[in-house]
Amino acid sequence: MSEVKLNVKKFKEIIEKGTLAHSIECLQLHFVENRVKANMVSNQRDVVVLLDMPNDIIEFSNEDDITFNFAEPYIQTLPYFDVIDEPEAMIDIIDEADNFLVKSGVGQVSKVPFCHLSVIQNNVLYKSPKDDFNYFATIDIDADRLKVFEKIKRIATRFGKIYITVDAGNLLIETTDKTNNFSPELRCEKLMEGVRIDNLTLCFEFKNFMNLIKVVEEEMSKDGGKTFKMSFAYITETEGGLIHVASADATEQYMLLNREI
Repeated sequence: MSEVKLNVKKFKEIIEKGTLAHSIECLQLHFVENRVKANMVSNQRDVVVLLDMPNDIIEFSNEDDITFNFAEPYIQTLPYFDVIDEPEAMIDIIDEADNFLVKSGVGQVSKVPFCHLSVIQNNVLYKSPKDDFNYFATIDIDADRLKVFEKIKRIATRFGKIYITVDAGNLLIETTDKTNNFSPELRCEKLMEGVRIDNLTLCFEFKNFMNLIKVVEEEMSKDGGKTFKMSFAYITETEGGLIHVASADATEQYMLLNREI
C-alpha cells in the first residue's frame, strides 16, 4: 500500500474513545467503507465500547479494509504521535510487517508497532451485545449534570467507587464506602425524579465512570459536538446493573457494568 495521510489529533482521539481513556487495555480499529469501527471489552469485562464512526482520520479509499491491533496503545502507540508537531502525517503500512512508518516534519520517521490478533482477541467483541435491556431511567448529559459529576470526582478518589441509587423514586449519585458504617459520604440528589423501580443501589468503578465522563465531555465541548444520553438498567436475573451512554447519532456507545458494593 502506498503512503496515506493521517490526521494526528483525530487518531489520538479515536484511541482515547476506543479504550475509554485507558479503561480498556488494548484496541482494535477496523477501517472499512469509509468508516472506523471498534467493539472492545476490558479485561475485567466491566467496560464495553462500541464505535461506528465516519473515517475522517486516515485517507483510505472506500475499497480498503484495514485492521489495526494495538496492545497497550497508551504506552506502545500514543507516545509516537505526541512528538509530532504537525496536524497531519503520512503513514506507510508495510504488508505482513508488525509495524507501520509514520513520517512527519523534516526527516522525522517513527516505527509504530502493531500486535497480532491473538494478543488482544479476548478484548474484541465479534458481535455487538444486545441492547434489549429495560432501562429504568434515562437522562441527558448536560452542563448541570457534568457539574454534579465533577463534584463527585473530587471526593470519590478516596473511595474508588461511585453509587447509582434509587431512593423513593429519586435517582441519586453518591460516593462513599458502603461496607463501612462510619464512612463519610457525598450524595448529589435528584438526577431524576419519578423513577418507577424499587429502591436499589448499584456500585461502579470510580475510574471507569470518570473516564467515561471525560471522553463524553471532551466530545461535547467541540464546536458542533455530539449530545449524549445516559441510561440505567437493572437485570433481575443476574442482580447486575448497567450504565449505557450513547451519542444521539449512535456512532458512540459506552457501557459500564456494576461491581460488588
